[in-house]
Amino acid sequence: MIEKKIGLALGGGAARGSAHVGVLQALDEHGIHIHCLSGTSIGAFVAALYAFKVPVKEIRGLAEKLSWRDVSEFTFSKLGLFKNEEIGNILRKYCGDVNIEDSPIPFAVVAANIRTGEKVVFKEGNLAKCVMASSAIPGIFIPVEIDGELLVDGALVENVPIDVLKSLGSNYTVAVNLHNAATYDRPKSIVDMVGNAFFIAIDAKTNLQLEEANLRLDINLSGCARLDNEHSLICIQKGYAAGLLAAKKLKPVQSHSLTSFARSFFPKDVDQKHISM
Repeated sequence: MIEKKIGLALGGGAARGSAHVGVLQALDEHGIHIHCLSGTSIGAFVAALYAFKVPVKEIRGLAEKLSWRDVSEFTFSKLGLFKNEEIGNILRKYCGDVNIEDSPIPFAVVAANIRTGEKVVFKEGNLAKCVMASSAIPGIFIPVEIDGELLVDGALVENVPIDVLKSLGSNYTVAVNLHNAATYDRPKSIVDMVGNAFFIAIDAKTNLQLEEANLRLDINLSGCARLDNEHSLICIQKGYAAGLLAAKKLKPVQSHSLTSFARSFFPKDVDQKHISM
């Protein structure tokens, strides 16, 4: 018998990350058990809260009011315009001063090494600092130094970190992509310019990476700002709608341990499905 262990990968998308909360709320309400999580950037932030058993209701309350301006502090640095230390402070407040390996649900964070271009996967280490590194959009936030290396937003290397879920024990991967039908706002500042350039650069690579997921949720958040939380409720609602569809697909996956013989009697889309919202 093959036990299905569902792994959930939450991708980057800055303020649009509120949609992740809606997905988690829908899955929680329908009793979908998540075996492990991975996250990049805002996806790492939301996944960290969930992995450390912060109630979804509390995560939603935080998402509704939190703006990127709340987690940004202007700094005089040659390497970025802002510090994102407040992201770490929030995680310490809700989860404690903990390490990733202490999480009740297996969890991993993806960042990028700005010197080598390599993907850095954290399965252990200080939670706050690793998520800060994963969320440091280059050019906007200063890099975070860990073990002598400067690390930045993991979206540069894997925006929706599916691969790492297998190493955490998952054999059924669900990917949440916040860049479906990507559009980019007319820039009004240098921050907007850098942000647009960053997201344009990662979108094409993300589409290729998503092909590896057993179930992918592509959520159309065009019209929702990436660097402002004014559309947080819309993002949550759209994420919730996608989560409801995902829960319907995941119920048979969770309810049945399938032998290779029994598997052949199920529709093919139980094993591979693309939900686009």
